[in-house]
Amino acid sequence: MATTKNTPEFNELDYRFAGYGFQNWCAEGVPPVIVNRAATVHAKLAWCWGEVKQIEDLASVLCTNKDEELARIGNLLVYKSMALIAMLEHVADTTMPGRKWTAPDDHIRGATQSTGETD
Repeated sequence: MATTKNTPEFNELDYRFAGYGFQNWCAEGVPPVIVNRAATVHAKLAWCWGEVKQIEDLASVLCTNKDEELARIGNLLVYKSMALIAMLEHVADTTMPGRKWTAPDDHIRGATQSTGETD
């Protein structure tokens, strides 16, 4: 039985997370990787973090490319992924099982309030 877009099977399996690379070799059937709907938010964040880390690692290779344009693209991707990784780590801290999260007030105040001093 073929599982194609806009069918109940497709929507039930939520292919958005599987990608479509497996369809290069086989046009039907379920994807090899699908989201476990029972997974915790923390587990899903951990997966996202791992995917972005791989992208960052690949982009960092581009940074050293002799082609200036590719090096610039690599730098941009690394720059953007660093902020995303930091945010995922921050959100993951708040969703870690068994951990009661409290806002780091001193850090927030230090980042948002001016001391009034000038250089």
